[in-house]
Order: sequence, then C-alpha cells, then structure tokens
Amino acid sequence: KTVARLVQNFGLQYSPNRTYELLTAGGQEVFCTLLNVRRPPTFPETLDTPDASYEGLLLVLQLPVSQKPVEDWETYIALAHEMSDNCGGKLSDHNRRPLNERDLERLRKSVEAYELEYHNWLRRQG
Repeated sequence: KTVARLVQNFGLQYSPNRTYELLTAGGQEVFCTLLNVRRPPTFPETLDTPDASYEGLLLVLQLPVSQKPVEDWETYIALAHEMSDNCGGKLSDHNRRPLNERDLERLRKSVEAYELEYHNWLRRQG
C-alpha cells in the first residue's frame, strides 16, 4: 500500500515496460523512473494486492532531461527526499549504502562537471 500511495501522491504513470515514470511538465519526456530493487525491477499493474511486498525502490534520473542538468539534479534529489520521507525510507546509493550530505554534494559536483561537458558538446554541434 505504501508504494501505491507513493505512486498516487507523486503522479507517477505506469509505463509499458512495467515501471513507473514521472513525466516532465509538458508530459512528453520522462523525468525519472521508479524501479523495484528486486529482479525483475518491474511492478504489477495493480500495486495494492495482498501479496505485494517491496524490499526497496530505485529512483533513476537519466541526464540530460533538459538543458539544465544541475537544476534537474536538484529537483530529483528534492523529490527523492520527499518520496523517502513519504514512505518512511532512507536514501541509499545503488549498493544500498546510505547517502549522507557529503555523498550528495559529491554527486552534485559530478553533475556540474557533466553539465559543463554537455554544454561544450552542444556548442561544438553548432
């Protein structure tokens, strides 16, 4: 029921690949994807079945979403914090190691470097 509530509260859409996606404001692009940490990383179409049990959730942001990757990252992290609070979870990395503020700052710096490379690449495309 927690996952069903999360999906409803955050307006996630069930996708053809059996995951949940948050679409951008225009509804044309995927902002991020919610996966089940168990294999397969998919969900049944009906989440609130009596036998539904989820060990964890994975929220994936694939850059670039827009021309502003750092801004997208900030939105993503705020969303991840809010989702985590909403379902009583904790933020962890892909190895399930809890993330602290220093980890998040390191990841943000990586996104800043990515944004710089991305904009340089766009300029070269002319």
